[in-house]
Amino acid sequence: MRSFSNLFLCVLGGLFLSSCIREVDCQDSYLDHFVAGFYVSQSGEVPLLRTVSFTQIWASPELYEEPLYTSIDLLRTFRLPVHPEANKITYRFCKKDDCQEIRFSYRSDYVFLSKDCGSRWRVELEKVLSHDFDSVKIVQHALTRTVPVHVQIFQ
Repeated sequence: MRSFSNLFLCVLGGLFLSSCIREVDCQDSYLDHFVAGFYVSQSGEVPLLRTVSFTQIWASPELYEEPLYTSIDLLRTFRLPVHPEANKITYRFCKKDDCQEIRFSYRSDYVFLSKDCGSRWRVELEKVLSHDFDSVKIVQHALTRTVPVHVQIFQ
């Protein structure tokens, strides 16, 4: 009888532990975009997110035919897509006829994650090639959900 009780407790414990195992979330692995935030710099202090507005935001016309955003009012961060089969991209932030650009280089690899998730594009921002802003800083090169903002733009 005692061995039956021990077996029952082991089976019950195994079922309990298996219910605690987190299901695989394949969407959390790698992103097909990065998040850019607009900041104001304060001397000697942590930069603060600032609210901006644009009439349109465009990505490289050879990759995207339509604007990414139109008539944007009062946003602090933007999700900017990358094309995994390219290695450079330019974004244009326009206020009516006045536009500012940022050009990035990046690296893409098609990697196998797991049996459940299959393969995904892993994209890493390499560097800022050029820009028309006060400064642009890549704070997280890998496009993952580990940080709220991948790129800081100072205006």
